[in-house]
Amino acid sequence: KVDVIDKRVDNLSKSMDSMKELLMKAINMKTRDESDSPKPLFSEMVAKPRNRSVVIMSSKAAENKDSDIKHVDKIIQENAIHADKRYLNKNGDIVVVCPTTTDRENLVKKVSQELPEIKTHKPPDRLPTISIANLTEKYTR
Repeated sequence: KVDVIDKRVDNLSKSMDSMKELLMKAINMKTRDESDSPKPLFSEMVAKPRNRSVVIMSSKAAENKDSDIKHVDKIIQENAIHADKRYLNKNGDIVVVCPTTTDRENLVKKVSQELPEIKTHKPPDRLPTISIANLTEKYTR
């Protein structure tokens, strides 16, 4: 009986060694793959700009808002321009959020051709801000 147990222990030991070798190969392959690609710096990850692009369209006549919205929607649909969303801001301007700058440029070009009475512009760039968790009061200098 002792010989049978010894053989089983040897077999188990050999199979464990082969599993260990396979796992080590897999781990080495993963670490090589990860080390091949450069990791981005933290500053690059934080300061990476969003890929969306916004255009603001303001009509000269307030009574034409509904028709202008319909015309803009029609231009978006007919020209297959991608738009994530469209809404009216507080000033009553039409705001269209496009996924890329090329979509925004196509939209601006088509709107200026078909609706010259609508003024289009890009919103001003936002200044960087810092927010601190659990800080609710407004502090001034």
